[in-house]
Amino acid sequence: MSDFHVYAGISGDTDPGRFWSSGLYRSHNGDGPWECLNDKIDPVPHVFAMLTDPRRPGYITIGTENGIWRSEDAGHSWRRLSAPDPELGVWSLARHPHEADTIFAGYEPCAIYRSTDDGSSWEKLPVKESFPAISDHPDIPKRVISIAIDPAHPDEIYASLEVGGLLRSLDGGQNWTNVIDGLYMDHDNQKV
Repeated sequence: MSDFHVYAGISGDTDPGRFWSSGLYRSHNGDGPWECLNDKIDPVPHVFAMLTDPRRPGYITIGTENGIWRSEDAGHSWRRLSAPDPELGVWSLARHPHEADTIFAGYEPCAIYRSTDDGSSWEKLPVKESFPAISDHPDIPKRVISIAIDPAHPDEIYASLEVGGLLRSLDGGQNWTNVIDGLYMDHDNQKV
């Protein structure tokens, strides 16, 4: 079996006044010990998302509170990609199932960026901020916590929002709709 690494990122909530843990750790071949990589990135990252590249075992890309970072040598050195600075954090990363150089990044506040050249350049997708009733309150975070692309229909992309939202694009990210608004029931089983 070839050598590999398992990574673990630590972060906290982006709400003001909250305690933030931070850091990035690596285990060779997944059987420990865990090695702290905090001295490899400045500042020490709050890691919200991680993305590997099956074509290149040493590649690891992370989403943090100050952008998107990449290592091409299994975490020994890092460089910041040209992705736009987030207001609060990059919470999700996803790779296209058929176009390996296409990467999606989910931000807080709600935004989705796409790179078609493996992170060299980025475009902001036109995500309309249409949130379900449960997420409409101004104090509820509007962060994209997960992005998934249907391998059988790669133009179909889903983006989950914290709290309680699910956006869908059927055209590769050019148009988005909120697919679960109105599906919530209140405590009396009435639609919200």
